[in-house]
Amino acid sequence: MDLMALLPKLHLNRHMSRAIVHGPKEFGGLALPHLHTLQGVDKLKLFLGHIRLQDRTGHLIHIDMTYVQLLTGTSTLFLNQDPTKYEWVESGWLTSLWAFISRTKLTITYPLSWQPSIPREHGRTIMDYFDGIGLPNKTLEIINRCRLYLQVITLSDMVAANGQTILASAKAGLRLNTRISKLLWPIQDCPPKMEWKVWASHLEELENHGRLIKLLGGWIALPHQTWTEFMDGQSGNLYVKNGKTITRYQPLISNGWTRSELQYWFDTDAGVETHLLPEGMAPATITTPERRGP
Repeated sequence: MDLMALLPKLHLNRHMSRAIVHGPKEFGGLALPHLHTLQGVDKLKLFLGHIRLQDRTGHLIHIDMTYVQLLTGTSTLFLNQDPTKYEWVESGWLTSLWAFISRTKLTITYPLSWQPSIPREHGRTIMDYFDGIGLPNKTLEIINRCRLYLQVITLSDMVAANGQTILASAKAGLRLNTRISKLLWPIQDCPPKMEWKVWASHLEELENHGRLIKLLGGWIALPHQTWTEFMDGQSGNLYVKNGKTITRYQPLISNGWTRSELQYWFDTDAGVETHLLPEGMAPATITTPERRGP
């Protein structure tokens, strides 16, 4: 029952200070239980108990936490974040616990929780970056929908292998068929054109003349994506995986390539099938040059 309705039935003023209503009797309070707090404490006990036991319910909670973590797109445990910044996350038992944890200023430590890694130096998750520059929640919700549809988490998920440019297909809202995520993603319908315009315009703010303002550095962790294009830094050979087939392409030295920009040219009709991908290959990105003239 609502407290405003309960107090008059107890012959008390409904506007009485809540410190008196809920305060302990030894300090002159009425010691009436705060039902919302009791409910939150019970949820917290249930959560901690099953997480520690790692029983069937604990595993289900763990799965739900992983799902919400992926929805938020943040690199830190979402339970320690402000839930009002993630209003697009659908309501449920876990989100109500999240609100209680935030309101009571608790901190959760859960070493087994899944949190996305940052694969490259100077990288960040997409949502952490745009939240950090103070975009309103409505805009963040649009960006998050586009991100979920593309199945990307960090900036490196949609940047060329050289760490310098955002792929045009990612800006246009096209999933990268050369980088397949190994994660199980929530179902997200393709956002409308207006939302893709918002997405593309904010990605352009990360660039200066088509080049990232802050370039990504070397690889420091495994990405969640399975790459299909690799390059041998010594020979310049390109390897492309297509299912179980691996095709090797040699660079066209006669046409030239620029070492300073790590750009190589290949004849895609002159590939040789091979059975093994050599060790130590670096991820690569194939781009097709624009044709000019008739």
